[in-house]
Amino acid sequence: LMDAIKGELRRIKREYGRERKTTIVEEVSEIKIDTTMMIPKEDVIVVITNEGYVKRVSNKSYQASKDEEPLLKEGDYVIGLYELSTLDTILLFTSLGNYLYLPVHEIFDTKWKELGKHISNIIPLKENEFIIGSIPVTDFDKEVYITTFTERGIVKRTLLKEYYAQRYSKPMSNMKIKKDDKVISVTSSDNDEIIVITNSGYALKFDTSEVSITGIRTSGVKTINLKGDKVVGALISSNEYIVLVMNKGNLKRIKVSEIEK
Repeated sequence: LMDAIKGELRRIKREYGRERKTTIVEEVSEIKIDTTMMIPKEDVIVVITNEGYVKRVSNKSYQASKDEEPLLKEGDYVIGLYELSTLDTILLFTSLGNYLYLPVHEIFDTKWKELGKHISNIIPLKENEFIIGSIPVTDFDKEVYITTFTERGIVKRTLLKEYYAQRYSKPMSNMKIKKDDKVISVTSSDNDEIIVITNSGYALKFDTSEVSITGIRTSGVKTINLKGDKVVGALISSNEYIVLVMNKGNLKRIKVSEIEK
């Protein structure tokens, strides 16, 4: 019986046999799949709030309700509203000198009138860590610089491509800061002059070229002597005037050219 089975198998092999299409090897290399190729491209609206709530809204939902204010918690307000694609990325910067890498397709898809979800549902934050700014990114290879300012007068500039990440399940270090310091402002504006304003009403202006370009996780350089004061505002300005908002709600307009350099 075994001889009959062998003979039958040999006949089948002669009639239907084909060369093996696979190769047997001792070592197997890892197959990497670009998951972005599987993401459907869709134009959406992304909303970021001061308290860290994020949401992604389809253009259809936005167009139907854009004349209405988005739903927010009491006391919260929008710090970022962007027209992006699901293939783009948002960089969120925190008060502790970290940044969050957030692909748009991973943001919760909701309606314009819904609250959205807190960022800690996607990437966990520390108890005393808060979102202080956001920057949308469509291409990490562009020659764009991220400028970060702290309350103690430290500034640093870093090339955008340094922030690209493949693993982003937790906050990543943007800059080193002291325990008594915190980040107050982040911008991708790339004009010629930086303006720093303190709580006591002092202001200083200097050229962006004076700040060396460094990598992420560096500590930056000092911008202004504070002497018990603290920085409350910092920006890279291209305007002729800037407007200051006082604690009691008063406004003051200052000509940029009059600020000491």
